[in-house]
Amino acid sequence: MTKTKKRKSTTSVSPNRLEKKLKKSRRQEQIDKDNND
Repeated sequence: MTKTKKRKSTTSVSPNRLEKKLKKSRRQEQIDKDNND
């Protein structure tokens, strides 16, 4: 039971990390656009 619990927590953390990465890359894109203008 503890093993499944641990697995669940990691899966819930993973999407969060992905979202953070997406936000960072999006922000970088905005910066690049500003620099190009």
